[in-house]
Amino acid sequence: MNKKVFYIVLTLIIIFSGCSSAPQTESRKDELEYGKTVRVTLAWNDTIYELVTESVPIDKIDKEIGVVNKQVSPYPTQNGEVGRNTPEGPMIIRNGGGKLYAIKDVSQQEQIVIELSKDEYRKCNFFTKLQ
Repeated sequence: MNKKVFYIVLTLIIIFSGCSSAPQTESRKDELEYGKTVRVTLAWNDTIYELVTESVPIDKIDKEIGVVNKQVSPYPTQNGEVGRNTPEGPMIIRNGGGKLYAIKDVSQQEQIVIELSKDEYRKCNFFTKLQ
C-alpha cells in the first residue's frame, strides 16, 4: 500500500512540475539575458520622452519643434540627446539629426513625434522631467 501511494505522489509531482515550466518568449529571454529591456529615450525642452512602437499618421503631425542630434548611452542628460540603454537598441540619429514634431491637439508635455525616416513617424511619450 505504501509503495502505491509513493508512486502516485511521485507521478503527480512529475506531472505538475512539467506543466508549470512554460516556454519563454523571445522578449522575455532578452530581458533575462541583458537584465533589462531595450529603451530608447530622448531629451527635449527639459523633458525626457520614451520612444514607443506606435506610428503617427502624417495628417496628425503638427509643426516641427526641434531636432535631436546626439546619440548617448545609456540615457540623455541634455536637451537634444537620444539615449539607448543597451547597444542593441535602434540607431535613430541620421544625417542632420532626428526631427521632432508636435502632434495636433496633444500637449507637447504628454507626447511628441520623431521622424525616423521619410514617411516614418513614431510617437514619444512623456517619461520624466530632465534632471
